[in-house]
Amino acid sequence: MSFRVDHIIRYVYDLDAGIAGAQGQGFNAFYGGVHAAGTTHNALICFADGSYDELMTLTGRAAQPTAAMDFAWLLRDKPEGVVGWAIAARDIDAEAAALRASGVPVGAITEGQRRRADGEVLRWRLAWIDLRLPTILIQDVTPRRLRVSDDPAVTAQPNGMTGIAALILPEALEDTGHFAALFGAPTQRPDGTRRYALEGSDLIVSPAADAPVVVYASSGAG
Repeated sequence: MSFRVDHIIRYVYDLDAGIAGAQGQGFNAFYGGVHAAGTTHNALICFADGSYDELMTLTGRAAQPTAAMDFAWLLRDKPEGVVGWAIAARDIDAEAAALRASGVPVGAITEGQRRRADGEVLRWRLAWIDLRLPTILIQDVTPRRLRVSDDPAVTAQPNGMTGIAALILPEALEDTGHFAALFGAPTQRPDGTRRYALEGSDLIVSPAADAPVVVYASSGAG
């Protein structure tokens, strides 16, 4: 098995302010929609490599009855910043079973939904991996392009960023054995960091980091 970054989940207290802040940094951030439970909504920054940054916040509304995942737990009582991430599955049933067999704590597969502002309902399947940084294994049910735009007008970032090059974690968030089962053995680097290789990006554990940090790939045009 090999995995790529699907998206980064970033908590913002105020979604409008988060969108404006991202746009001020040269990102093409736009409103995404409301998740099925009604307790959270999001904005997206979609990249040319197919990954995206998700800006998520609480709506302040009570949860609606739904079989789909309620994501509010991920945000409550948290500071702003990266609160989780998702890795893309090709066959979520087989991959979740294989990971469980290798000792990785993968939860039950459930459904996620989001209604876009244009009324389109997006559906995907997901399983939470119980790591120190919450991690989602995700596979689309509806066409992926509905959840993550591949329109060049949307993915072309004014600042020249083209995708997610690396997610840097502090050592306190490293799940050594589980990371190795997911991504293979790390490469120890001279600067004291450890690199786990994903498809097209890296997961880096750094003794100098005190919170998760996203490093973007750049076209050099920004």
